[in-house]
Amino acid sequence: MAKEEEKDWKENTVPAITELFMKNGIKSMTMDDIARELSVSKKTLYKFVDNKHDLVKQCAIHRECQHIEHVEAIMSKNLNAIDEMYAITDFVINMLLEIHPSIFYDLEKYYPEAFKSFNEFKGEFISKCIVENINKGIKEELYRNDANPQLIGYFYSNLIDAVLQSQHSKDCNEAIPRVQVEAFRYHMRGIASEKGFQYLKKIKTQLLPENNDKQ
Repeated sequence: MAKEEEKDWKENTVPAITELFMKNGIKSMTMDDIARELSVSKKTLYKFVDNKHDLVKQCAIHRECQHIEHVEAIMSKNLNAIDEMYAITDFVINMLLEIHPSIFYDLEKYYPEAFKSFNEFKGEFISKCIVENINKGIKEELYRNDANPQLIGYFYSNLIDAVLQSQHSKDCNEAIPRVQVEAFRYHMRGIASEKGFQYLKKIKTQLLPENNDKQ
């Protein structure tokens, strides 16, 4: 396989297929559908993947890399801990608004390798970001000085699970972005110091267009 072909696959084709999955769901998109949408033959697709499971895993890894780049860019802006957490949450909510609601269910039920990759990403990178954010907030006196960064990182990782699973719960009728808003508030209220709480009341954090109520 020519290096140019492989580069084009990674830089152009995988992102294009990832967007197809995000828009239409994973299970509903067959290899024939993907080939037709990209105006290529299935034979061309199978030059780069063994099967659809392999393709989904490559797309999941691509999406994770995108998220890492975006979150790291936010964390490099030297924002205070609360504004940083707000910016990351805003990014996550906008991402959730753009994807098909079946994505996470499809991953968990039909594509275990890709789902495992997602869980590793969530357990390692996201927890690491939360730990760094907690430590920053403690230094800035915006978070409780007795907060346990590692434990809260673990809690937050599990909180994400609850957010994603909410769409399949008969006890929850809210869309995932709305659930994420409440998760953000729940998280921030639990770790904010008095100084942080006053800052939360002062700023206007509008995470959803219709979300104009109080913090």
